[in-house]
Amino acid sequence: MFPLTIKGRIRAQHMGPEAARHTCMRLKQQLELADAMDIELQESRLSFRVKLYRYVSRFNILRKIDGGSIEVIQGEPGQLRYLFSCRRQLLISCVISSLFGLVIWLANYSPQLALRAGLIAWCWLFAVDYLFSCVRLRRFVKAAIYRK
Repeated sequence: MFPLTIKGRIRAQHMGPEAARHTCMRLKQQLELADAMDIELQESRLSFRVKLYRYVSRFNILRKIDGGSIEVIQGEPGQLRYLFSCRRQLLISCVISSLFGLVIWLANYSPQLALRAGLIAWCWLFAVDYLFSCVRLRRFVKAAIYRK
């Protein structure tokens, strides 16, 4: 739920036991490549965390995420349910945008201008990035179904 988590569901044509196991293994490999840590695979559910300080590129899929879980549900049709936590990014964006608004206010501008500037900074730092992350993470999870 915005702004704390990104969650969703992806349908798969057929998700039998063999396909579910392969999908979980592909997801685990993708998470390892993205530098996730504490990856736990329990039957058909993956959970993971992401370290705060990592030396990865700014295009890393997990850059804005602090943890999450992905569940593969067998059936006809099957599903992948995912939940990613964005608390860390929300906190960082709120602190930076608040400091930005405070600097403007201390520079003898009106409090209304400082509030608007802080809100615009928050929208730029978090809200827009959140929308891009929603699209990118959905594609990340969906790729595990269709890649062989």
